[in-house]
Amino acid sequence: MSPLVAMVMSLALICMIYSTAVGMFFAFTARFATPETRRFKVFSVLFTTVGLVLSQFGFSTLIGTVYPMLGVVGLVLIVALGYRWHTARREARAGLASSSSY
Repeated sequence: MSPLVAMVMSLALICMIYSTAVGMFFAFTARFATPETRRFKVFSVLFTTVGLVLSQFGFSTLIGTVYPMLGVVGLVLIVALGYRWHTARREARAGLASSSSY
């Protein structure tokens, strides 16, 4: 591959990363402040700075830390939903049994 093609591809990749980051930070900041306000601008700078600092830890560190935590949280949610489904079903059956005795 020629150096010119490699340079163009590198520039395209940087632009894709930048456009994704801008969209994500905008959406995240919009949850905490109304866009086009001073508070929004301050939060945007704050969240972008925090994101830049956190990005220095590396992708493999992120994957090794965050994904296992998300797996545990998902497992807890599955167990909680299963328990709630089971208790709601038992309550519904008890309600049907008591209403049919009239």
